[in-house]
Amino acid sequence: MAAHLYHHGMTLSPPPPDPSCPDDLVAIFSALSQSKFRARFKLTGKEALYFQKHDLPTLLEHAERFIRERLASTDPHKDGKQTPTRGHPVFIAQHATATCCRSCLAKWHRIPKHQPLSDSHITHICRILRYWLEAQSTHLPQPVLPSTKRQKSINTQGTLFQNLLQ
Repeated sequence: MAAHLYHHGMTLSPPPPDPSCPDDLVAIFSALSQSKFRARFKLTGKEALYFQKHDLPTLLEHAERFIRERLASTDPHKDGKQTPTRGHPVFIAQHATATCCRSCLAKWHRIPKHQPLSDSHITHICRILRYWLEAQSTHLPQPVLPSTKRQKSINTQGTLFQNLLQ
């Protein structure tokens, strides 16, 4: 029987099991879905537009770079405050998935603090971010494209009155 997870008001189907991943994503997302704080994060506004303009591989490249620059060291600078809560879809994903600081990584993902992140830890974090971003992508509004033709302004009220007088 397939389990379904509820996250941000949407149903997430669990990913297939991956024996190379130390934690099961189903268990992680099940736990995260119980947190009111984590559940409030979703892509809206500028972050949603940014997501729509860039492909997922590009966002995942950004994610890996952010993880390596902001979280991978033994004791990251300003740990707990290094990930903004807005400005990039990956930042939102990090807060939603508790991959935003070393304390959250230790609490939610059992990745120990005070040790550098290994490549397998970084791969694990990026896999979690990828799953969350993929789930969000199916719930983003379609972008409104500007018209290439200049439309004439129509005075509908004047037309309505003309039709009534005839």
